Amino acid sequence: EQKIRVENVIPFPEFKDLSLENDIMLLQLAQDANIKRKSVEIFHLQVLPKDIKRGTRCSVLGWGKTSTNVQKSSDTLMEADVTVIDNATCNKSYHKHPIITSNMICAAEQKGKNNMCMISPGGPLLCKIGKVLRKKRMLCGIALHGKNSTDANKPEIYTLLTEKYISWIQKLIGVESYHAPVKQI
Repeated sequence: EQKIRVENVIPFPEFKDLSLENDIMLLQLAQDANIKRKSVEIFHLQVLPKDIKRGTRCSVLGWGKTSTNVQKSSDTLMEADVTVIDNATCNKSYHKHPIITSNMICAAEQKGKNNMCMISPGGPLLCKIGKVLRKKRMLCGIALHGKNSTDANKPEIYTLLTEKYISWIQKLIGVESYHAPVKQI
């Protein structure tokens, strides 16, 4: 376990309060994290396909609540399998409030499973996409909000890591590298 103080919070310049659009920020840590530990996994920033296909299998991680009846968050990092759904279906689930845009992606658990309560805001959506990278999980999205008992059966909404966000991150951290877009399967 590592607990590191956040020294600086840098929101995306186009972020507006009370909106899920452009809801992404960088956290500058007060000290370096120990990335040599087995419990730490690094994900490379890669330009993703403009549209991750419906049905793509992904995983989510989080320390959120393990049940709608439990008030305390888990002490253990949890993982659940989810499947990407199209934005039109996601918009219907939320009755267009919020409106799911092209900068967002939705994923839902398989029927009969219900451990999405564990998702916490800022948690990663990790997907295996593309022919070359099928064996590696890529960071595709960041959870926008956690589940509560009123929306436990709705899909989770994530900020999709589009080229505009990756370019912004690379500019802020001083990394200028080219990553070829991932080809769809």
